[in-house]
Amino acid sequence: MRFAEHLQATALERDGQGRWWIGTINGPKLLSDGGSLDTDVSAKIPGEVSAMVRDRDGSLWVGTTGNGLFRVAGQDVMNFNAQDGLVENRVLSIFEDREGSLWVGTASGLERFRDTRLVTITHQEGLPSDATENLLVARDGSVYVFCAGGGMARIRNGAVTAFTKKDGLAGVCSDGMLESRDGSIWLGTNAGLTRFRDGRFDLFTAHGRLSHYYLSAIAEDDEGLIVATSEEMAFRFRDGEVSPLTFRGKTTPLSAPGNYTFTIYKDPKGTLWFGSVKGLFRFRDGEPVENARQKQVNFPVTAIYDDGGGSLWLGGRIPGLTRFRMADGRV
Repeated sequence: MRFAEHLQATALERDGQGRWWIGTINGPKLLSDGGSLDTDVSAKIPGEVSAMVRDRDGSLWVGTTGNGLFRVAGQDVMNFNAQDGLVENRVLSIFEDREGSLWVGTASGLERFRDTRLVTITHQEGLPSDATENLLVARDGSVYVFCAGGGMARIRNGAVTAFTKKDGLAGVCSDGMLESRDGSIWLGTNAGLTRFRDGRFDLFTAHGRLSHYYLSAIAEDDEGLIVATSEEMAFRFRDGEVSPLTFRGKTTPLSAPGNYTFTIYKDPKGTLWFGSVKGLFRFRDGEPVENARQKQVNFPVTAIYDDGGGSLWLGGRIPGLTRFRMADGRV
């Protein structure tokens, strides 16, 4: 390959057809069987090549020092740069891992490319607004999304249907969403607790206790619906009215004002977990309700995620994440 000496080669890679590509300060060059250099692709990739790698599909990825990342598939060339979300146009290294993810080292950090399809849905596709605050996946596969200042949308089989005030939705700001056992979608809106069923909205204010306060969380257990509000307490909701939260007829540490609830999670065994400003609370059959507070969690819990492996991951007003092992309460 003496003829390549004057090319100032910067990288070398073999493609899926066994051909050699040479990265140079003037783009990649393809070495043909006859010993000549094919520059058709090079014209589509300007600038200096810093790294090259062939992926498992046979595509050639080319990193450059100033124009981002390029993918070469046959004669097709696609560019990914800062305008497409790449953090930096100066690519320094490329590596494909065993899962097929492409790791790209840049002058401003490390990025990962995965072979997933990303579809963006905005008001142009039918959402009431672009401020998408809450999401719920219903049992029939529909996705319900609440858009602040606009209303609610249902996404089903790729079709977006918007529901706004003209459709009977009283409040256009919401937190807390739940699909109850009867298939109703419940929303905590700034106008009160709202039920969406059979294409119709029904509003429940409970004489102001659900409209004068912010509804932060909604849940359901065997005894019915549970709502938490900025009155700093949790309620049972029955027949359009609310009463302080009870379990099996007993009051709880959340039945009186003084403890704001951010989130409620019901695990597969039916145990209810409350994330509140005073920490984590657990309510399950056979346990005294007065012992619900998990004292080892001593920070406000704002998010609860079940990993399916026996642990809850807690987010809150504390740096980082906290793992709570449900079997023994170890933090």
